[in-house]
Amino acid sequence: MNNPLSQITRLFDLLSDGNAHSTNEIQLKIYGREHLGYANIHGRVTDIRKKYGVNIINFKDDKIKTLSYYQIVSKEPERIRLEDTPEYSKYHYGEKPLQQIKLI
Repeated sequence: MNNPLSQITRLFDLLSDGNAHSTNEIQLKIYGREHLGYANIHGRVTDIRKKYGVNIINFKDDKIKTLSYYQIVSKEPERIRLEDTPEYSKYHYGEKPLQQIKLI
């Protein structure tokens, strides 16, 4: 019998790369398209903090107020510049204008 990985394990594996991951990305990769909301993401992040003892920061997108990012950091939390996040250049440097963003 094959034991599927728990949401906590899958989310920890995703965040372990040290990059910032948006709620949209987490939603798609961890929960799939059929999931109804983002409420479980923050709960699972809290579980990861407790289980693995890691420091995970959460910050909002300055342009899209409903979009949050989560990132594992190895030191005390500090403000991450939005320009340094992976999705920023995609939406702010001409690849996709903001009005064309389709939130999942």
